[in-house]
Amino acid sequence: GETHGLASIECLACRGLGEVAKQERDIDEAEDFLKRAFQVTSSFTEDELELKEEMESKVLLDLARVFADSKQNNAAEKIALQAIEVGKAKSQRIGASSQEELQALNFAGSFYARNGQPLKAANIMKR
Repeated sequence: GETHGLASIECLACRGLGEVAKQERDIDEAEDFLKRAFQVTSSFTEDELELKEEMESKVLLDLARVFADSKQNNAAEKIALQAIEVGKAKSQRIGASSQEELQALNFAGSFYARNGQPLKAANIMKR
């Protein structure tokens, strides 16, 4: 229906604007747009579950990257773990490892490795 179009378009638009702001090193603006994009995913309809999971996951990882790039490591870690949960929920639903879960695990693994936490990186990758 109509709602389908608007929510997903707004989500994509906010995600794109967030990316532009990130390129321009405007961290606060990037954060605002990505948080808005994430909020919009909650108005996706039932039959947009696939898209909702995919967009939630992508937006969370975008946000985690913004935080990591601006050295807000606690926030980056928190958001990355949230992205893993979204991915896990999808994996359970489809009965296989979802793309979303794998991408979130990869992000978290390399995030920990870059931040001198090899044990955490290894534990994440074992999941």
